Amino acid sequence: MGIFLGTNHNQYTVDVEKPLCGISSDDAPLYKTAPASPVSLKYYGFCMKNGKYKAKLHFADIEYGENRDPSSKGKRQFDVAIQDKKVQENFNIREAAKGINGSVTLDFIATVKNNRLDIHLYWSGKGSISSPMEYYGPLISAISVSPVPRKSGRKPSAMSIATLRGSALLLPLLVAVSICQMGWLGGKG
Repeated sequence: MGIFLGTNHNQYTVDVEKPLCGISSDDAPLYKTAPASPVSLKYYGFCMKNGKYKAKLHFADIEYGENRDPSSKGKRQFDVAIQDKKVQENFNIREAAKGINGSVTLDFIATVKNNRLDIHLYWSGKGSISSPMEYYGPLISAISVSPVPRKSGRKPSAMSIATLRGSALLLPLLVAVSICQMGWLGGKG
């Protein structure tokens, strides 16, 4: 969402020919193309099962990397919200990745309710607006979401423990009564 100010380009995807040198060859495809926006990027996951999910957000400021100018003072800062809750404020990819040739992955736990996941990256008014390149607004390389496994080590409630113990005591008594009734015990003959 938005229009880049002070420029006649409105390219909302950043592509690089050469992979960044600080990224492994396995991860390089993740950082070859990235959506960018001057104001806001919003991602939805629909028809998801309610529960907890691990959201991994992959970042590398490949727009800086394309210029390969380590002396550039431009900053890209934006906020990240998941399920309408701000989880990262004034996030700066270049600082988090420790330079223009690095990448950074942020992990968050999100609770899905109403079968929908909402990930929102938005410009908070900070960062650089300079010609000829505008470095403001969010940019993200990849998002992966996976369910968090449920813990099976829950403690049983006091009621369920009492029910199990009562059943364990009652079962042998019922078996003994049945054996007596059938005449297998006590010498009916």
